[in-house]
Amino acid sequence: MKPHLSRPKPGSRGRSHPKPGSRGRSHPKPGSRGRLAWRAPALVLMLGLALGCAGKQPKEQPPVSYGDARIDEVLTQPPDPIEPTLADEVAIGDQLRDQGQESEAVFHYLRGLYLDESSPVPRQRVALLHLSHDAPRGQKIFESVIEEHPRLASAHLGRGLALVAQGHLAGARQSLERAIELDPDSTIAHIALGLVADGEGRYAEAQRHYQAALAVEPDRYEVQNNLGMSRLMSEDFEGAASAFREAVHIDPRDPAVYNNLGVALARMRLYREALDNFRLSSGEADALNNLGLACHANGDYGLAITYFEKSLLLGPSDRGVVLANLEATEVAQLLERVLR
Repeated sequence: MKPHLSRPKPGSRGRSHPKPGSRGRSHPKPGSRGRLAWRAPALVLMLGLALGCAGKQPKEQPPVSYGDARIDEVLTQPPDPIEPTLADEVAIGDQLRDQGQESEAVFHYLRGLYLDESSPVPRQRVALLHLSHDAPRGQKIFESVIEEHPRLASAHLGRGLALVAQGHLAGARQSLERAIELDPDSTIAHIALGLVADGEGRYAEAQRHYQAALAVEPDRYEVQNNLGMSRLMSEDFEGAASAFREAVHIDPRDPAVYNNLGVALARMRLYREALDNFRLSSGEADALNNLGLACHANGDYGLAITYFEKSLLLGPSDRGVVLANLEATEVAQLLERVLR
């Protein structure tokens, strides 16, 4: 039986087992490969910026002065509105998308497409919105753009992300590598290729892609976190701790990164410092549970049992999980003694 992470109660200071989709990850189970830190909405937003037109604001209507006109003339003869441009419609759509109003965003993207049917930008924006709930459809839209614009890096990038979302790593790799050929400084393509390589167990390659992304955008704390996770999975614990420390230095607000730093430190048997970081990511009982997991992974079964028992005394968020961890560790300790 493998140990599991405990889940903190609602309202706790953090979580020892972040849900899928969070920008960090909690302690991987002993013997597991762990999980990657990719927050899809952030990638969608960043890809949106890469596709052009993002960041432009819709044109504001100029103030209207009616001078000495009578009120009935003002009411019957309003000023002609300024016709929006493609860039205006895309910018409005981006604002609505960022506010979670996806249907309204699609409406403005389609209006932009009506204004310029030859532009790939509105179609790619619509395809991006499909990545989270209908990736195959998003993939088809990106492929239609590639047919018309075969050298458009953002279209290959979008297709690669759609394939990642579907778990088709080989196809994703091909599209993402093509995106980098066309745009060597594409941070999102490097991040996505890092995720693909990590998913395939090619950790050295993944780390090269994360470092390439950081060379372009050194202040991306989530990329430092991904680099740390990749190093953690390749058992480079010192390198992982270094990356997590840098992530915390860039942005100290994410509890999951402190948890990940705690994992790296604990695997180096720096248990006191590890516990301090676990406490910054969760309540005391769950921090002790995670420290017990790290001790289990290190083969320090006696210490692991001690921490699990302390966790149970303090009332962990998921008592059943900690009990399962304790039982698994006791079994491992017994087997170790038998095999000596």
